[in-house]
Amino acid sequence: MTFQQPLRRTAAVFVALATLLAACLGFTGCNAGVDYTKYTYQFYGTFDTLVQIVGYARSQSEFDYYSKIGEQRFQALNRIFDIYSTYTGLDNAKTVNDNAGIAPVKVPAELLALVKQSIDWYGKTGGKCNIAMGPVIAVWKKYRDLALADATKAQVPPTAELQEAATHCDLSKVIVDDAAGTIYLEEKGMVLDLGAVAKGYACELVAQDLQKAGLVSCIVDGGGNIRIVGRPADGIRQRWGVGIQDPNADTSSDSSAVSLDIVFLHDESFVTSGDYERYYMVGTTRYCHLIDPVTLMPARYFRAVAVSYPDSGIADFMSTTLFLLPYDEGRALVESIPGMDAIWIFDGNTMKMTDNIKQYMKTAGGGSSSMP
Repeated sequence: MTFQQPLRRTAAVFVALATLLAACLGFTGCNAGVDYTKYTYQFYGTFDTLVQIVGYARSQSEFDYYSKIGEQRFQALNRIFDIYSTYTGLDNAKTVNDNAGIAPVKVPAELLALVKQSIDWYGKTGGKCNIAMGPVIAVWKKYRDLALADATKAQVPPTAELQEAATHCDLSKVIVDDAAGTIYLEEKGMVLDLGAVAKGYACELVAQDLQKAGLVSCIVDGGGNIRIVGRPADGIRQRWGVGIQDPNADTSSDSSAVSLDIVFLHDESFVTSGDYERYYMVGTTRYCHLIDPVTLMPARYFRAVAVSYPDSGIADFMSTTLFLLPYDEGRALVESIPGMDAIWIFDGNTMKMTDNIKQYMKTAGGGSSSMP
């Protein structure tokens, strides 16, 4: 369960990660092989973050063509999943929320599919990541905004206010009608919040579109939601390197030494949920944006959890789920899902990881980009 962070901090964190990625992968813009060169394209304005596409193409113009496809797709998906803004001629997530307890809303196929997937995986994974938690998220966001505007006003939301909001978070009252293409929130006061799932889902759709268009070697990075397409087209490496951010690093002023380790992947997504980007302080206690639907409080098991899985939308959903579960429960869940791996980062930056992914980590497992 998530609430949004001002763009300036998200962007600062992302820029640091982009710098790390560039250093790790050698993104110099020079000739990377006989036919291909690496290029980078980035833009703001979608999902409250900086998006970067890094990939190989035969020319700048060819890469720009692919990048524009990616940017336009991100822009369209941002409008569809937006819960704050209305767009002429578009019934989006905000339209669904505005019609809670009033009427079903016919929505774009992408929104229908995202909501269906989220409901499905909620049932599969113990009910921690609930996209109907919008009313509770809104309470936390209100108090966070007050604290960020004036630290002397920082406080934890009253229990009674959270409990009242939680009475409007029943996911079973989110009704999806496939045949009609509609979503209906059965009760007034219900609010969908897609912050835990939308970016990863968007990255997955963009990556699929880029592959269909012909770009077969790239990284799509939606503010840390990373989707890798293919292998590096440099004729040398078999895997892309992705840095695992140090939760304690001050990326706003220092873009160096932000990596705890590097994991080498291809044709995978790598999505992280952590307590270090979106939070506020009450005294010396950190209150992050990842809210347990049972306690209605931020989870405190870990500093971060990263998930590797072929589908970025599911990896995004699962990174939130695992952050909200104790380690033993989360590990058992991951190991029950074929093709999924996870890394848990605890206080003090100690890490635990599933056995398979360890072999692809530079320090923990001795992996390298030349691995098959």
